[in-house]
Amino acid sequence: MPPRLLRDPTPRRGLLEFLDMRHSFGDNMSAKDSYVQMCVDHAANPDSFDRLPWYELFVVCERGNVNLYRPECMFTGHTMSDALASIPVEAIFETNIDNKLGYIEMHTEQQVYRFRAQQANVIAQWQKCVMMSASPGMERLDDFDDDYDDEEPSIWKLLNQRSSKNGGLESAIAKPADKLEAAEDTLLLELFCSIGGFDTERKDKDSMDGSDLVSWAANRLNLVKDKAKLDELLATVTAESCEDAVQNGMVHDTDSEGRMTYDVFKRAMCDPNSEMRSIILSMLDTFPKMERWQYLEAISGELTKAEFILMYHMHMSDVVKACRNQLHEDRQDDDVITNNKKVAQVWLAGVEGEVGNLLKKYEDYQKKLRGFIPSLRERIHSGAIDQVFDDHILPGKRWDSFTPRKSWA
Repeated sequence: MPPRLLRDPTPRRGLLEFLDMRHSFGDNMSAKDSYVQMCVDHAANPDSFDRLPWYELFVVCERGNVNLYRPECMFTGHTMSDALASIPVEAIFETNIDNKLGYIEMHTEQQVYRFRAQQANVIAQWQKCVMMSASPGMERLDDFDDDYDDEEPSIWKLLNQRSSKNGGLESAIAKPADKLEAAEDTLLLELFCSIGGFDTERKDKDSMDGSDLVSWAANRLNLVKDKAKLDELLATVTAESCEDAVQNGMVHDTDSEGRMTYDVFKRAMCDPNSEMRSIILSMLDTFPKMERWQYLEAISGELTKAEFILMYHMHMSDVVKACRNQLHEDRQDDDVITNNKKVAQVWLAGVEGEVGNLLKKYEDYQKKLRGFIPSLRERIHSGAIDQVFDDHILPGKRWDSFTPRKSWA
């Protein structure tokens, strides 16, 4: 028998849109029901899918997890403690792509996560990276990731691991092109491939042109909800300006390759006076101004106990800031925060949910008892037990010792 394949995801990072979990599973709706509803709405109005609550996130697949970050982390850099949620790749047992609606589903035992991208073929590349497998002993994590080991992570290992900083776009373009760190170089490469519309292996295509930048910019414009911001971008980012930016960026073609390869693109992005750099940064600066807690409301991640405890303590400072922001009060850091009404509402909602679940379980239990043939009472061949049933007012007729099958005949 051949050895069982192991999950071996390919490291990848980039911007994806995430569908609010409250829409996917609102009003006790299952993932299947919400999908059917999306298809029905799309058939009636093709624009309905774009009107759903999509949130752009910086998604990173590394160390056996798919981590979700705020989009600003693409610029500022990130540590693993900045993750809004973490989906273990091993927990993703299935991925599906709906070509008509243009999104991908990642299925775990507890949740269904839905992502989409404006660029063509991006979600297919993500599916390939997440579902990649390898034979035992040939995993990429063991070969190339020194921080990876097979032991169960402790809270102290997670703290050390999460303190390592991954450089962002701001730190990358502030350096000479030949002085980039590995994480910064990888980020620029992912951005280059996203604009060009190909994967990082670059087997079929290894360069971009003006039309690629025009197409990428047009797709980014679809994400802009602020009309003032959209008008500002439309005035500066045009097809002609994109074509000229790529053409002028060829001054960095020091190797005389005659096309915009990654090396040329990298030098252009690290040039403060580059027109292409200006266009790309302006098109990326379209993220909504949202607080961390607002993203957390829309995202539900599956965490280990150690990760859950760690993220709880990491998020406490953000929770304090969010509470102060909601109250619109100027308080000192050591002042006591009183937010009794909101806390009570949250607790009441939780209690109502638990009571609702208990009532549903009770109804299902009663329905199951009444559905027994023969009934649960009739299965007990004792008058004494009948008396106990009578005292507790349980369903079913009394046991008839003379004609035991009378009640269900």
